[in-house]
Amino acid sequence: MTDPKNRQSSKTDRTDHSAPRPKARWGRRLGIFLLLLLVLLFFLPTILLQTSLKQKAIDWATADLQGSLKVENASVGWFSPVKLSGVLLSDETGETVASIEEIVLDKSLLKLATASDYGTVRIVRPTLDFKIRQDGSNLEDVLKTYLEPSDESPAASESSSIEIPKVNVEVVEGAIQVQAQGDQQVWLFDGLNATAQLSSDVAPVAAELKCNAKSNVGDLGKIDLKAVVDQGASQLVMQQIESSLQTEQFPLASLSPLLKRFVGPIDCVGQMDGHLDLAADMNNSTVAIDVNQFNLKEFAVAAPQYLKGDQFVARNLTARGRLNLSPTEIFAEKFETESEFARFNADGQFNVNQIMGLMNQGELPSSNFQMNGVVDLAQMVAMLPETIGIREDVSVKSGLVQIQANTRNENGAQRMVFNLDTANINASQGGQAILWQQPLRIAGAVVQRNGQLVLETVECTSEFLKVSGEATIQAGKFTTNGDLAKLTAQVGQLIDLSELELAGTLSGGFGWQMAAAPEGTSPLSLVDRPIKIDGDFVIADPVVRLPGMNRWNEKRLDLNLKALGRSNADGQIGIEAGWAQCKFGTETAVAKLNQPIANIADNSLWQFSCDVTGGINNWLAQARNFVELPEFVAKGNMQTKFLFTMTPNQVRINQLAFESTNLDFDGFEMSIREPKVNCNGNFNYDLKTGQIDVGNFQLT
Repeated sequence: MTDPKNRQSSKTDRTDHSAPRPKARWGRRLGIFLLLLLVLLFFLPTILLQTSLKQKAIDWATADLQGSLKVENASVGWFSPVKLSGVLLSDETGETVASIEEIVLDKSLLKLATASDYGTVRIVRPTLDFKIRQDGSNLEDVLKTYLEPSDESPAASESSSIEIPKVNVEVVEGAIQVQAQGDQQVWLFDGLNATAQLSSDVAPVAAELKCNAKSNVGDLGKIDLKAVVDQGASQLVMQQIESSLQTEQFPLASLSPLLKRFVGPIDCVGQMDGHLDLAADMNNSTVAIDVNQFNLKEFAVAAPQYLKGDQFVARNLTARGRLNLSPTEIFAEKFETESEFARFNADGQFNVNQIMGLMNQGELPSSNFQMNGVVDLAQMVAMLPETIGIREDVSVKSGLVQIQANTRNENGAQRMVFNLDTANINASQGGQAILWQQPLRIAGAVVQRNGQLVLETVECTSEFLKVSGEATIQAGKFTTNGDLAKLTAQVGQLIDLSELELAGTLSGGFGWQMAAAPEGTSPLSLVDRPIKIDGDFVIADPVVRLPGMNRWNEKRLDLNLKALGRSNADGQIGIEAGWAQCKFGTETAVAKLNQPIANIADNSLWQFSCDVTGGINNWLAQARNFVELPEFVAKGNMQTKFLFTMTPNQVRINQLAFESTNLDFDGFEMSIREPKVNCNGNFNYDLKTGQIDVGNFQLT
């Protein structure tokens, strides 16, 4: 017989022995779950892309497209290259915008997820059907959301660099079809092969593109473009760009749709052959252009907003040489450009800072530079009559404009020369011959020798104006004579000046006197040396009629000007004092500069103390020639003083003190007969709105 205690013990042993079995079952379940999860993850790309979930995943990823993206076939695996085929981009109407036969990534999903180098993306036979409107295009419509400005602050976006993923992109046998709205001509850029190396050891961006350009009417050309951006940098900052462009019979008309979209209504035709190398440094604002060969054939451009109804035409335009351009310097190395209507050449270095040195130290530029140009006026006028404003009944048969400028050393002296000549203008107006042997000549020569700067030649001569004189840096004196009626008559033979009338005989002169150089400074230096400038001019029988204004005429007009100026070491030119007087008959107006001007180049506030005297009726008659005034009659004598202030937006008259004697006024339904009247007040005229505000007005 079994002992009950033993039976209980045996039961307990069995119970304790079987307790771990539930934990073992949960461990097996967890293992199976993890295994299934790994299997699911392994086959997830296939499940997504080989089932109906594929399009849902694509739609989710491209939700911001204003259209749709479809992929016909996809091969994606964790350990095999990614391949997509039959890629189709459509707009909201279902019309195809772009298609790609095949996209191949040479790296697997696992490597893409774990590596910083994304390998090579090969895009095979992509096509783009680019339809352009004046306000957009089908491609811009589809990508509208992506092209909209972000909320990022402008300061942050301008100053930050861009880190680009390391990847190589290859485009094979691509094609772009371009057509402007309403244009029957279709352009095809085919045979497009391109490579782009992003974040390579060479630069953040290095790219090359080659393609053909042809139209549905048979034009055919080629283009080869290479570009390297920010060479040697690790991130893209767009500070240095080096590019090379080679073209062969490239049809410029293919650019017209893009010009219409981004510039305006512009059409151009012609062929471009050439090889240009360009290097731009955004930090220093410099551009270097090396023109190995450049030729435009049968070039023409029509741009109504710039050229009105004219077309700029160049049957054969060539260029060669090298140019370096910066805000402070122009460097030319045997640069030449020539066409059937003009030619231009330049060689040497022209430094703006050295020109400022002429102002500061009174020294001519030490570098040598020469520039020559000739323009055939007859051809320019025939080509651009509306742009120039030539009269319809005028025909220009011949005429030249010649420009020459150079700085060079001659016999130990530095010399600067400038000449502008117009010569042999032969034209006819309505069958009547017009012949100008020398319409205009401007010539000047400055020589620096033995510490002295001399204006060796100063001449401005035409059939209607002559300026002549002599000067050194310390003092100069010139005489002026001109016939304003002859000026308008001769120019009016060519250009329609029917709404403009100028007449009068001009005589007078102007000059300057500079103070001695401060002790211890060069006698050639202009820095901190006060210079007095004065001019006295008389116009006999002056007549002025401007468009929309009445005809103004007087028997005599006297103009007197005086100023005291000074330049500083920064090249800024200031006016310490200024005075001007205008007198005709018994009427006189005087304006005196009320506060010095530190730098006339950027000054925005001009303030004058003014004093106007004379007959009220005469001044009103003068004003009515230029300003529309209400109908009233006023007679008497006046003396008016006021502070005149002008800014870009306002004209202010303050501290007005008007005093009249023997005032006789009729107007505004009232009459005034007073031996003496005083008026005070302030007036403010807003140039933008035309509003006039009156303040503190008193009439006694």
